[in-house]
Amino acid sequence: MLDPMEAYLHLYPDPELQPIADALRAEQQKNVASADEQRGYQALKHKDTGAAAVEFNSVLRQSPNDVNAIAGLGFVRLDQKQFAEALSLFEKARSRYTTQQKSPPANLDIQLA
Repeated sequence: MLDPMEAYLHLYPDPELQPIADALRAEQQKNVASADEQRGYQALKHKDTGAAAVEFNSVLRQSPNDVNAIAGLGFVRLDQKQFAEALSLFEKARSRYTTQQKSPPANLDIQLA
């Protein structure tokens, strides 16, 4: 649905329709990132750390502060026994989460080292 709308707006710029197209594009990108995240966690569940890293990195290229993708990459590094990098990623995810939220949920309030 977005491609025809963007083609139309390219030919006939419309200041009232442009925000709708922008919102649709943002929603579409969010859905792609969510699907990539889901594939990353599925790959991680099946111990395919290579595929999981690819999916999480794909999300992070589009949204560098995505907490779930950062944490997912932390789990990949943990499975790869790259403990220092895993810890760094978990701390980064926790920091980003607490910055984006007023307070973390109880299950995220853990002490790392």
